[in-house]
Amino acid sequence: MSNHRKMQAALALALLAVLGSGCGEPPDDDQAGRGASNGAPSDDATSDGAPSDDATTTTVIDPEAEQAAAEAVLLTQEDLPDWGTGMFIGTAPIGRPERFGELGTCLGSPLIDDGYAVAHSPTYNHVAEGDVAATVVFTPTVADAQRLMEVVRTPDVPRCYADSVRNEVVQAGPHPIFPEAVAGEPLAEAQDFEQFGDDTAALQVTQPWTLDGDPFVPFYYDIAYVQVGRVVIVTSYASTLESDPDPELPRYVIGRMIDRVPPAAAASDEVTD
Repeated sequence: MSNHRKMQAALALALLAVLGSGCGEPPDDDQAGRGASNGAPSDDATSDGAPSDDATTTTVIDPEAEQAAAEAVLLTQEDLPDWGTGMFIGTAPIGRPERFGELGTCLGSPLIDDGYAVAHSPTYNHVAEGDVAATVVFTPTVADAQRLMEVVRTPDVPRCYADSVRNEVVQAGPHPIFPEAVAGEPLAEAQDFEQFGDDTAALQVTQPWTLDGDPFVPFYYDIAYVQVGRVVIVTSYASTLESDPDPELPRYVIGRMIDRVPPAAAASDEVTD
């Protein structure tokens, strides 16, 4: 067995000792929508404020209804019944809301406008899958959602995500399981990702570590932005044992939330070339 595999096994055993085992997998396909299309919304998901006919015009929207609609789309414990809550991987929760403010500071302008309805899920953890969290953003128009997706594709966004992770590591101090491990410089880049909804953009941040001078098991952070009409769904995943997350988990998580986007919000009639 190679030293890297030994280190992976040691980390996995340590994590098992901390959190225990017995966690299940995400529910089967027949329990959730998994497609890359908008899907059928749930009966109880409602939202005032259908998108306007003019993509350049801001729709008059009830802020309370928008917030309720965002929260109704959000990932919940019912979606992941055998998962726990709280951080499992990394030095801070992958889905912490403050990250978006840090990204805005780094970019020089807000990534998510203060006027948008935004809902954040807890960070859910699984001993075999890692961590997952979600943020749902209701923008006033499809054009606003498109602009957010355009910003996410700029080179500055991966750089700012790397800065955010670097600051987390500095503030947290030692490695959460192996205090003698030394943090390296985070690496961030755009990533190919399965397409969902109207548009999808993704990136990955790798936080390397060394132990006794040798490369140690890194933290991998995968972030996907999915546009569905005027809604943007952000999912974040954290893992230690593979650089490419199991595609079934994003399909399940994103599919569940897409299925709950209200028809009026999911309409893409405003989409412009």
